Amino acid sequence: MTTTADPLQVSRDDALTGDLALTLPAGVHPSSAVLQNKLQSNAQAQQPPRYANAAAEIAALLALATALGEAPHAALQVLADSVLALLVAGSAGVSVLSGQSDGSALVRWPAIAGRWQAYSGGSRLLLAPADTPEPAAEHYLVVPFGVAGGTNGATGTVWAVAHDAALGFDAEDLRQLQHLALFAAPALQAIAARDAAPIPHPHASFDSLIENAPFGVYVVDAQFRMCQASAAAHKAFATVQPLIGREFGDIVRAAWPEPFASEVLAHFRRTLDTGVAHSEPTLNELRKDMPNSESYDWKIARIILPDGGFGVVCYFFDLTERQQAVQALRLRTAQLETLFSEAPLGIYLVDADLRICQVNPKALPEFGNIPGLIGQDFATVMQTVWGPARAADIVQQFRHTLNTGEPFEAEELIAERFDLGTTACYEWQIHRMPLPDGSRGVVCHFRDISKRVQAQAKIRESEMRYRALVTASDDIVYRMSPDFREVLDLVGRNLVADSHVPSSQWMQDYVHPQDRQRVGAAIEAALATKSIFELEHCVLRPGGELGWARTRAVPLLDADGAVMEWFGTASDITEMRSAQQTLIESEERYRSLFNAIDQGYCIINMLFDDTGKAVDYSFEEVNPAFAKVTGIKNAVGRRIREFAPELEEHWFHTYGKVALTGESVRFVHDTKALGNFCYDVYALKVGGPDSRKVAVLFSDITERQRTEEALRASEEQFRATFETAAIGIVHIGLDHRWLRVNPAMYSLTGYTAEELVAMAYTDLTHPDDLADDLLQVQLLLAGEITSYKIEKRFIHRSGRDVWVTATTAALRDAEGRPLYLIGALEDITRQKAALAQLERQRLFVERLTYCIPNNLHLFGRAERRNLWVNRHLGETLGYSADDIAQMDADFLRQVLHPEDMEAMDLHLARVFESADDTVHDIEFRVRDQAGHWRWLYQTDTIFRRGPDGLAVELVGTATEITLRKGIETDLFKALAAAEEANLAKSEFLSRMSHELRSPLNAVLGFAQLLQSGTPPPTARQTESVGQILKAGWYLLGLIDEILDLSLIESGHLSCMLEPVPLAELMDDCRALVEGQAEAHGIRLSLPRLEGECIVTVDRTRIKQVFVNILSNAIKYN
Repeated sequence: MTTTADPLQVSRDDALTGDLALTLPAGVHPSSAVLQNKLQSNAQAQQPPRYANAAAEIAALLALATALGEAPHAALQVLADSVLALLVAGSAGVSVLSGQSDGSALVRWPAIAGRWQAYSGGSRLLLAPADTPEPAAEHYLVVPFGVAGGTNGATGTVWAVAHDAALGFDAEDLRQLQHLALFAAPALQAIAARDAAPIPHPHASFDSLIENAPFGVYVVDAQFRMCQASAAAHKAFATVQPLIGREFGDIVRAAWPEPFASEVLAHFRRTLDTGVAHSEPTLNELRKDMPNSESYDWKIARIILPDGGFGVVCYFFDLTERQQAVQALRLRTAQLETLFSEAPLGIYLVDADLRICQVNPKALPEFGNIPGLIGQDFATVMQTVWGPARAADIVQQFRHTLNTGEPFEAEELIAERFDLGTTACYEWQIHRMPLPDGSRGVVCHFRDISKRVQAQAKIRESEMRYRALVTASDDIVYRMSPDFREVLDLVGRNLVADSHVPSSQWMQDYVHPQDRQRVGAAIEAALATKSIFELEHCVLRPGGELGWARTRAVPLLDADGAVMEWFGTASDITEMRSAQQTLIESEERYRSLFNAIDQGYCIINMLFDDTGKAVDYSFEEVNPAFAKVTGIKNAVGRRIREFAPELEEHWFHTYGKVALTGESVRFVHDTKALGNFCYDVYALKVGGPDSRKVAVLFSDITERQRTEEALRASEEQFRATFETAAIGIVHIGLDHRWLRVNPAMYSLTGYTAEELVAMAYTDLTHPDDLADDLLQVQLLLAGEITSYKIEKRFIHRSGRDVWVTATTAALRDAEGRPLYLIGALEDITRQKAALAQLERQRLFVERLTYCIPNNLHLFGRAERRNLWVNRHLGETLGYSADDIAQMDADFLRQVLHPEDMEAMDLHLARVFESADDTVHDIEFRVRDQAGHWRWLYQTDTIFRRGPDGLAVELVGTATEITLRKGIETDLFKALAAAEEANLAKSEFLSRMSHELRSPLNAVLGFAQLLQSGTPPPTARQTESVGQILKAGWYLLGLIDEILDLSLIESGHLSCMLEPVPLAELMDDCRALVEGQAEAHGIRLSLPRLEGECIVTVDRTRIKQVFVNILSNAIKYN
C-alpha cells in the first residue's frame, strides 16, 4: 500500500531552514505518517505552466516500469534521473526516512542525480545556512510518499532543486513530479521483496506497477486477448466491458472508428510479431463510443508473459484535460495581448532592472515617441519627460512597489512636461507583477486627464459665481437638467428642502399633488419652445406644510442652440396667496353664512327727526331667513313703519342708540306689532362714524321661551320625583364621587346627604363587585355602551350588605363628552334573600332527587314520554335521558310490555283526568337496555296544567318490584300446594274419625252394659268400668276436636252456646287429667267457688280449652 500527499514547493525567499529530509512528529512511526503540506512562493504560484512534453514523460515512465520489473535496485536512480531530465532541474533525488529496530528513525539518500549527486547514498543532507551544500538551492519542489509493510515501513520524498533563481518550477513540473513519485513506493517495496525472497518472481513488480499505475496500462496476450489492465485503462474503456479475456480487435473497433481502429490493430500485430516497439505522439482521436475527441500519448512494446509467451504492453496517457487547458491558456494569452494592444489606457512594463520592456500603442505618444524606447533605462526616460526632480520621485515609487509589492494609485497627477513645456494631468496606478522569464516587474496604467482638469477648473469658477449669486439672493435658486427631469442643485430658503445632489424625485418632493399636472404641462410647453418657464403653484414645505411659489426658469443654450441646463428662481408668495385666499374665503364665508343661517339678519339705516330722535328705519339688506323669522317679505328699500305702523318705541330707541354711539347691544324683547313673537336680538353699528347703519342678527325665541317654561315645570317635576322616589337616584362625577343623592339613598346606605357627597361611590361598593362595576363605567365613558345595568352590593353603615340593581347612564355635552353619570339604585336585598331561599329549595329538591333510591320521572302528555328522569332510572333500566329523548313519542311502545300497554293507557288517562292531589298507582313491566323484563310499581299525580286548565305533565315515582313479584309467585305456588295438602288431610281425618269411632262406640257400649248389668259389678269393677267410660268419652271428644280443627281450618266450625255450671265444668276437666297428673307426681287442687257460677259457652269448646291448659301445665311443670 502506498500513500501520497500534496507537494511541498518552497523557495529561498520563503526563508526555509533545517533539513530537506522530512521530520516526523514525536511518537509517529514512519509507516503511519500522512504528509499533507504544501508551501510555495508568490513568484512560483503566479508563474504560468509550461507546455507538457508528453512523449518525454511516457519515455520516462516506460524506463521506470522496465527498471521496476527487471532491476528494482536501480529503479530509484532511474527515478532521480527521470526527474532531473523532465523538470530540467539542477539536482533531483529520493530521500527515505525509515524506522530502526531500536525505535529511532534514519534518513537515507539512496538516489541523487545532478549537481548534488556526490551526496548520493549518504544518511544526512543538511540545508541549514550553517551547512548548505554547494551549489546553493534557490527553489525546491518536494513530493512526499509513504510505504507501509512489515516493521520497517518507510516515509520519504521525491524532490527537485533549482540552483538558478531565474529557473523556478511551475504547475506542470508539480504534476510530472507527482506522477514520477508514484514509482518510489513500488520500487522500495520491490527492493524489500527481492531482498526478502530467495527467488523473486520477475513479474510481481510489474503486476504491482499495472495495479498502481496512475496512467493507462494494459496487456494483450499472444491470442490477441486483453489479459491485464490498470484502473486508468478500465476507465478509458468504460463503455466496453468486460475487458479481461475479450478479443482485442472487438475492443478497439468498439472504441474507435475506421480506419483508425485497423491501423491500431496493425501496429499491435507488428509489435507482437517482430518485437519492434511503436509509439504515437500526442494524438487527437475521435472516439466511436464518446461524443467528443480524446487526446492520448501512447507506446507499445513486446514483453514476456508469466506463461512464457509473448504479449504486447501498451502505456498511454490521457492528455485530454491537459490539451484543453493548453488551448484555454493560449486563448487567454491572446486575449491579454489584444487587451494590452487595444486598451484605451496607456500601459507600459518595467522589469526588475527598471528598464522599459513593453509599451502599448496608447502609451507611446506620451513618451514623446522616444526612439528605441524598449530596453532604455526607466529613470533616464522619466528625466527626459518630467525633469530630474519629478523623475526621481517617480522612480523611487516604482522601486518601492517592485521591492515591497505594494501598489500605488494617484487620482490626479499635475506636473509640467519637461519635454513639451506644458502642464499635463494624469491619473495612474502601478502594480508589481511576474514577467514571463520568472522575474518581477512593475506595470503602470495611466490616462491623460488634462482636458478634463481644465474643464473642471472652468466649472469650479462658474460654480463660485453661481454660489455667490445664490448667497446674495433672497429667492429660491435652482438648476435643472436639459430635459427638466432632474434638479441638479437647489437652495430652498426654507420654502422647500435644499438639494445639492441630482434628484429625479423633485416633482414628488416639492410640488403639491394637485398642481403636478399643471406644472408638468407648463414644463412641456417651455421645453418645446425653449422659452421661459413661469408659473405660480403650490409647493410642499420641509415639514409637510403647504406653501406657494412664483417660479421662473430660463434655458442656458450652447453654441448649437441646445439646452445645457435650466437656471431658475422662485419667490415665496405664500403670505400673499394666504392673504388673498383669506379675503376670498372671508367673503365666501360671509355670503355662505348670510344665506345659510336660520337666524334673521338685516342691515337697516336709521332715520332720525330734527331733534335727533330715531323715528323709523329702512331695510338695506336682508338674508333669506329674514322673511321666515319676521313674516315680512320684499323688505329691501322699504321702511318698517310700512309693515308695522304700531311698532313699539323700544325698537327705535335701542337701534338709534347703537347707530349714534357705536355700542353693540344684545337684548330679548317681544313685539305685538309684528305678531305675538319674542326675539333674541344682537345689534351693532356698521360703517364709519357718519354711518347710521345697524346690522341686526335676531332669532325667534318664542318657542324657546315656551320650552324653557315647560323645562322649568319639568325641572320642578323632576325635583319632586328625585326627592320623593322610592329608589335611590344619584349623580356621580367622573372622579367617582357622589354629586347629588336623593333621600332614598339615606335609608339605602345609612348615611346622610352631607356624608355621601363627601365620599366616592367606590367607597361603599363591595370589594368583590368593584372591578366589574369599574369596567362597565370605563366602557360607558368610552362610548362603547350607552348604559349598563348590574346587580351589586353596597356596604351599609351598619356593616351589612345591601343588594341593589344599579342602572347607570352618562350625561354628555353637545360634543358627546361625558359630564357626569346618572344612576338609579333599587334595593333588592329581600328579593336576593328570597332567590337565595328559592335556590336552596331548588338545590334541596335536586339533591333529594339525586339521593332518593326510587326512580323519579316527569311525563309529558303531548310528548308521550318522560321529559326528565333521575339517575336511578338509568341505573335500573340502563336508559339515559338522551335515550328517552331519541325514542320520542314511541317511548312507551318501545319499552312497555305489550300485555301492560292497555293498562298503562288507562292509568295515564285516569291520572291526567284526576284532581291535583289525587295519586294513582299501577304495576307494569318494562324492558331494560339489556332486553330483560322488569316489574315496576309506579305512583303518579298531576305536576302542571296548561293555560286551559288541562293537565299537561305528571310527576311520579317508580320502584322496581321484580324481586317481590318473584316472591309472590313462589308464595302462590306454596299456598296452592298447602291447600292441596290440607284437602288430603281433611279427607284423612274424616276417614280416621270414622275408623276410630266404630271400635270406641263398641267399648263404650260394653262398658255401659257392665255398669248396668246383672249381677252388678263390685266396687272395684265399678271404679274400673267408670275409668273405661271416662277415658272412652274423652277419646271420643279428642276425635271430635280433630274434626273440629279441620272445620276451623276450612272455616266451617260452629259453636253451640248454652248455660254451663262452671264448677261442674271444672270437675269434669280435673277428672280427665287426674290420671296424667298422678303419673307425673302432681297433685291437682281446684278452688271452691262461692255460689253457683253459670257461664254461657260451648261446653265442648270450653272444655277443650281447659283440658289443653291443664295438660300443658302438667307436661311442662
